[in-house]
Amino acid sequence: MVAPLDLQRELPKEKLVRFTPLPGAVKFTGRTPLHQFATYILPWDDGNWFAAFSCRDSIDDDLAALVLRFVDGRKRLFEESTPLTILDGFHAPGYGFDCVAVLSPTAANHFRAQSAALSKRTFVVFPIFRCEFVGDETVDCIWVMRHDTVTTVDMKRSPSPAFTMYFENKKIGIKSTQQEPALTRLGFLIRQLEQMDGADGSLVDLQNYRNEKCSLLVDEGKFKVSTERHPENAMHLSLAETRDWLLHFLCGENYADAKAAEAREEKTAARKKVNND
Repeated sequence: MVAPLDLQRELPKEKLVRFTPLPGAVKFTGRTPLHQFATYILPWDDGNWFAAFSCRDSIDDDLAALVLRFVDGRKRLFEESTPLTILDGFHAPGYGFDCVAVLSPTAANHFRAQSAALSKRTFVVFPIFRCEFVGDETVDCIWVMRHDTVTTVDMKRSPSPAFTMYFENKKIGIKSTQQEPALTRLGFLIRQLEQMDGADGSLVDLQNYRNEKCSLLVDEGKFKVSTERHPENAMHLSLAETRDWLLHFLCGENYADAKAAEAREEKTAARKKVNND
């Protein structure tokens, strides 16, 4: 039987303070030249296991308490051997998140620089939009996604849908470097669509977080959009219509949050253009 860990001993450089909303929980903060961070830790089983939640810049104790309490009541739904578990049914006032992700100690590799012992016993938890993960990601895939496609410590982020993409852009003569679709950011997809607009023969193949597939082909100046399930129902759409359809396809139940974020970004871009002019 493993011995319980003492958090202050495992994290001697951190100033741990009691996080009073949850019995036994602690919190510590940190700062870099660009960001402020906070980490909340909830011990389980008398210090044999831990849940950790970290956030950047937008530090919200109420959100941290909701996330940790939500996971604490569902411990039977995840285990150490499963890299990622998605817990549905989460809600936090003022946020659009609808799920909480739980990473196993191996997938999270948290506290690795401070304490190997603590890292091996810590599940990392964070709120997500359902569209941000498929749910069956490997340890390596989770690492790539958290570094390249979704900033899980940013509580003010807009939905960052998980999807793979293969493309051929005939207008500028570039295409995917791999034959198989690869993880891609939404912003990159949008830029490709804007460049492809009117460039016949350009194409995009996508697979969303529900493992649904669709294809886009630029044909006679329009985007011919079809799904793997119903290829006979192909649609010929304008660029604006295609963007909106794809936002539905990629974000699913998080479409409204994604659409609101898109509107904010367009307003910000318009304001910058006016200022520059």
